[in-house]
Amino acid sequence: MRKAWVVSAFLLLFIDRAAVHAAAADSRETPEKSLGEAYSVLSGDRLLNPQPTDKTVLLEALFKLKSLAHPVSTKPSGPKVDGALPFVTLNPPQVLGRLDTHFQKGNFVQSAAGIRRIMQICTECHAKSTKPNWPMIGPNTGLTLIEYADFFKLVGRSNDALLYYEKILTKKGAASERPDIWERAATNVVALGIETAGSAYTFVDVLSNLLQETSISKKQRDMVTSWRTQGKAWGLERTLPSKPSELLEHARMLTSMGDNNNKALITSGLVAYARALMELKKVGIYGSTDQKTKAFLMMGEVREKLTVPGVWLQPEDYYEACIRSAPHSQEAARCWNLLTTLSARDPKFVLAGDTNQQLQALLH
Repeated sequence: MRKAWVVSAFLLLFIDRAAVHAAAADSRETPEKSLGEAYSVLSGDRLLNPQPTDKTVLLEALFKLKSLAHPVSTKPSGPKVDGALPFVTLNPPQVLGRLDTHFQKGNFVQSAAGIRRIMQICTECHAKSTKPNWPMIGPNTGLTLIEYADFFKLVGRSNDALLYYEKILTKKGAASERPDIWERAATNVVALGIETAGSAYTFVDVLSNLLQETSISKKQRDMVTSWRTQGKAWGLERTLPSKPSELLEHARMLTSMGDNNNKALITSGLVAYARALMELKKVGIYGSTDQKTKAFLMMGEVREKLTVPGVWLQPEDYYEACIRSAPHSQEAARCWNLLTTLSARDPKFVLAGDTNQQLQALLH
């Protein structure tokens, strides 16, 4: 793997260069070990709002990620790979260099979102690779349960992630002591369950056990009950769409259902939205060019409604895929409008100048 040794002056202020060179010279410092350490640190919550004492560790992790990053020349394909991915242009060393600058300026939330996007796409591109051997990437020791769960999610090991999210949900007192972490774990159990298994059974049983055995607040109980009820209803459906045209229509219905559910109870639209993305993902893989373009547009719009990171690609990725797949279509014009106004709806997003120029050239 070609290495991109790009180190900012700011980074050098925080990293002991002698230690970095020593680590590089150490034969035990394998790419898998470096990536495991980088992902362990950068998937944690301190990236979002680092304290002064956190910056050195975070910058060391970012340096390791940048050192192993390389331009994406080939992208994977297959029944489990998001159909939008081949259309997304990405140069990780260049993007990470920009994100380093954002981090220097104190734009922590913005830089964190960008770093996590790079981590997720790198996982998508390398999930089955042997250089580095992605399945051999492991977490640091001593992480919290949520840190282990988020690590495994970002390296693409969904079953391990689900195991740790479930541990949080069943830990005595977790729902009341850290309701934010508990609710995040519950959300991920539903989202990952739908994305990886394509059915309701992965999460319905977990939620049923929570309602029976765990002491939770009324807000949490209402949320879990809503998801469980929708999951059970899904399990009873006898006729499910299979053709791309049917999937597109059904996804529209599910999106509308999610909107209505959210009006009744915020967050209760998760199941319908996740199902819509699951069905649109199939269209993005198996549909015609016209159907894929429509699916990418809808995926971007639905993805904006979901605040679960690391499960699906980002809205900007779907909008870019829509434009590149059929640049002179009505859908592409709509996606361009949504992409160029995305930062107004999501302050974490910044449209890169080179991507902006490339897409404008395609559209005109």
